[in-house]
Amino acid sequence: RRAGVDLSLGGDLTVISIWEGNYFVKEIELRERHEPTLTRILYELFKQERLEAKNVYADAGSFGITIIQRLQEYKYSINGVYNQGRALKPKVYANRIAEMAFNFRSMVQHRMLNLENLSDKVKTQAANRLYSFGDDDGKIHLEPKPEYKARHGASPDHFDSALLANSGCN
Repeated sequence: RRAGVDLSLGGDLTVISIWEGNYFVKEIELRERHEPTLTRILYELFKQERLEAKNVYADAGSFGITIIQRLQEYKYSINGVYNQGRALKPKVYANRIAEMAFNFRSMVQHRMLNLENLSDKVKTQAANRLYSFGDDDGKIHLEPKPEYKARHGASPDHFDSALLANSGCN
């Protein structure tokens, strides 16, 4: 049982995507602007959903690292993934989120994930988020969140949380 968490303190949602093996189980949406409150709620949800800290992957960008560090005060050390950070295969992918998205796409194409219960929001966001091949660097890029938001009026938080949940899979 594992989870991906796309964190937000503001206009966008915090989304938790929960998977069991190759099955999508559920997602949980939160909107909380107060970081200590969000951290406490997340900790309680992780325990309620029987998620071991080693199987939780959260976006460590901007304030996400603060939440990840504060969870350590609860003796709950989750995995931070810096989406804009270096890819594991930096010659192929522009950053970690592009790599995770392409790996997720590959798992879907090879029918390694059971998407029967996948939410319509994840399906829509996954289908609408664009890939590109960099003319300058020849690497695979994933459309940045601000560009996606400008085209669709909302952030791809559900898709990003699913990517994070599967970021430890190979």
